[in-house]
Amino acid sequence: MTKIQKISYSSKNNLVYNDMHILQKRGFALLTYYPATCEKIDAVNAEILDSILKLELDTFPKEDLEKVLKEFFIQLNWRLYSMFRSTSSQEKGISAVLIINIQDELYVVSFGRFVCGIWNENGLSEIGLPWENFRVKSMQELMLLGNLAEDIKPNILKFELADHNGLSIFPYHKSALSECLSWNEMITALDEDEEEFPHILISNGIVSDKSKKRFW
Repeated sequence: MTKIQKISYSSKNNLVYNDMHILQKRGFALLTYYPATCEKIDAVNAEILDSILKLELDTFPKEDLEKVLKEFFIQLNWRLYSMFRSTSSQEKGISAVLIINIQDELYVVSFGRFVCGIWNENGLSEIGLPWENFRVKSMQELMLLGNLAEDIKPNILKFELADHNGLSIFPYHKSALSECLSWNEMITALDEDEEEFPHILISNGIVSDKSKKRFW
């Protein structure tokens, strides 16, 4: 059964919201990450969360969800674009990831500087936006929410975690965590890290650590 094994708390400019519980047929978790100073970042985070809550994700048939999410994020991007343009912040866009669980089927929609990976007994395999050269990607390649004055094209990942597999999501500046050789080693590193940053770990059963071999 798919469940959240570890999730951080909101801190500074970053929002973490969890409405994904083991007895729910449908739930979601939301993480945002903003590394700069912005006088309106609290309002930006509130707009993102409030918009998702008003969307009422549990009311849509599963077959309509991807279409609904694509239109939703296009509209949200334009609202955030307007908000960021009225600020003095140098970084006019925010990283965000939405995870929806529907009876153990996961939908992951990620924007900006979040790295997402699947863990199994062989190690970690990246999903979503490629991590290579992440630091030198353009603002358009990063696809920060609220950054582009155009309709965005959300990349919606849909999958089921296999038995004994895990999903990890954290911001790119903590990408050293991806160098851990196993799921348990990564959890230990997270527990020992004193920095507050948004992250979430989702697992299907006990994630196997039989092998230390990496395959990416």
